[in-house]
Amino acid sequence: MRFDHLVFFSTSVCVCALVLSGCGSNTLIKSSNSTTSSGQVPTVLAVAEQVNGVAPNRKQEVQFSVAMDPSTINAQSFQVTDSSGKLAQGTVSYDPDFETASFLPNPPLQPGTSYTATITSAVGSTGGMHLASPYSFTFNTRSDSDISPLIVNSVSPAANATCISADTPITITFDEAPDANTVNSTNIVVTGPGGAGIPVTMSINVATTQVVITPQTALPSGTITVTVKNVGDLADVMMAAPYAWSFSTACGGGGGGGSGTQLSFSTTTYSGTDLLWVYSLSRLGTMLIDLNDDGRDDFITGLCSSGFNGFRVRLSTADGVYGAPTCSTIPAAPQMLYDFTAGDFFGNGYIDAAAEDEKGNLYIYKNATGNGTLTVASTTMLPSGPGAILPGDFNHDGKIDLVYEQANPNGGGGTLQVLFGNGDGTFSPGPTTTFTMQAQAVLQGIGDFDGDGSLDVVAGDSSGQEIEVLYGDATGKFIPGPSVGGVAPVGGTTELRTQYQPFHVNTDRMMDLIGAPFTFTFCSNCKGATVTPSSYLDLEFGHPDRTLTSQKVPLKDCPASTTPPQVADFDGDGIPDIVVAEAPCQGPGPNTIDFMKGNGNGTFEPEQVIYTTSDSIYELRVIKAAGNSNKPGLAVAQFHAVTGNAEELIMVNTTP
Repeated sequence: MRFDHLVFFSTSVCVCALVLSGCGSNTLIKSSNSTTSSGQVPTVLAVAEQVNGVAPNRKQEVQFSVAMDPSTINAQSFQVTDSSGKLAQGTVSYDPDFETASFLPNPPLQPGTSYTATITSAVGSTGGMHLASPYSFTFNTRSDSDISPLIVNSVSPAANATCISADTPITITFDEAPDANTVNSTNIVVTGPGGAGIPVTMSINVATTQVVITPQTALPSGTITVTVKNVGDLADVMMAAPYAWSFSTACGGGGGGGSGTQLSFSTTTYSGTDLLWVYSLSRLGTMLIDLNDDGRDDFITGLCSSGFNGFRVRLSTADGVYGAPTCSTIPAAPQMLYDFTAGDFFGNGYIDAAAEDEKGNLYIYKNATGNGTLTVASTTMLPSGPGAILPGDFNHDGKIDLVYEQANPNGGGGTLQVLFGNGDGTFSPGPTTTFTMQAQAVLQGIGDFDGDGSLDVVAGDSSGQEIEVLYGDATGKFIPGPSVGGVAPVGGTTELRTQYQPFHVNTDRMMDLIGAPFTFTFCSNCKGATVTPSSYLDLEFGHPDRTLTSQKVPLKDCPASTTPPQVADFDGDGIPDIVVAEAPCQGPGPNTIDFMKGNGNGTFEPEQVIYTTSDSIYELRVIKAAGNSNKPGLAVAQFHAVTGNAEELIMVNTTP
């Protein structure tokens, strides 16, 4: 497996395009919109829905009223021209399953430009009838390309619904128009009890973003499961992960999914001098990422055996097993390591490392062969001195850039600096954005919080409580957005605090935040303070209008630990789930790690305990650890309640 620059394209779709040969016919049953009367004059029924403007790399797609003769649909009969009449280059194709013709620009169209698409009267039906007159439509391209994966917005019947009529159509609504060429019986599968396949007819109306699935015969009694995968949008950007849900035609129960899902793990324990990420010692934390290209996460920790003058790596050798540590010291040692990160800085598909010393020297370590061996390849002096760094493609050029925070000596949140990657391990200075928070900002993560396809940045204040989102504009500039969390006075010496982390919590394209609130009470007659966890989790959902909305998720068992909860698809149904560490309900009871199955709409099933310990759980991380199920696992750091000794667990997900 190789790292794909944070942008995932697929060009493997086989369609009956004019520039291809040998495409197999699709065995999918004809669209229910199809009419094959040889005497009917064809018309253009609809133009494909374009969401968030027309991206320059998207197809233009139209749907006809009858089955068409593919030989009449070609680069002469389907053309796109700019306002000066210049012909755009591209590939024209026809999908007989849904009577759709598409024009894929190659190269992409110019941004911010007006174009006209024309289907001439040369196109004809299988019965030999032609359009009565040419059909044209005009559109304007937006400024940036479409790089966001297609996602499922909603489904009907709803997940876990029961007593559904046996002849009910199944509807999938995507966040943008799906590419008809990827809607087929391989990518959308309906199964009944025992996993038996159910024959269906699929139809598309390109003017919407929906696919309608109609069973050919009555659905059987019991649980019906629909799995959607590898469906792409009009820019050929595929779904990032499969989406599956179940409902039941039986009454009085029998719905699929729900709290009946049981997870299983195989656990390996590390302790003593063999700790993987030495949680108690590493002031800079740990990064989990696949350095040796084996499909499992490796550990990069901000601590060498000789101190804080470099970082160390533990490479995976098998499920839950890691080799001896190797240390990469910074060239300016004895300077102290200030921060580190990782990304494909050379564009070769392998993960490289970046380390920064306390003087602001940035060192890029190249992973030339993808085996995890790192060597210094370049050095850059950060223009404004050291700051925490994060990687991402912030200007849509396919090269990995860096952002880092810079303190303001006069106080306040400081600034966000951008370094544009040149694709060869070197960087060029980019724009600067000022944080609006009052305390010094600390970078927390990146993600697309408004679904516009551009990376945004999320930062917390230096106390780790307040979170601010900065929205990217695809040029390296950012617009400060809403703040959440912070220190909220409750009364007297008590405050409510929340630490948030960015995750995709529901199934839309927007990044969200999740946190475990706790009350912090200062003690007037003792040292320190008392921390009391809350019995709920706080979710902050991202929206296209650049707002965040809050939702509380109650915990039925015990209050959440102050350890931030984690989100991933742990049961493999295509829907994000939550794993949360819970503190004892009262007294010295056990600490637990609980699984909360996601329903796909931002709600979750009650907790199921998946791990119990008398030790204190200090850190919980999602880890890609392969395993029989190839589902995400967990990395857990805990301290013995009596001795204070650290242990680290690698929990490989073995759920069938």
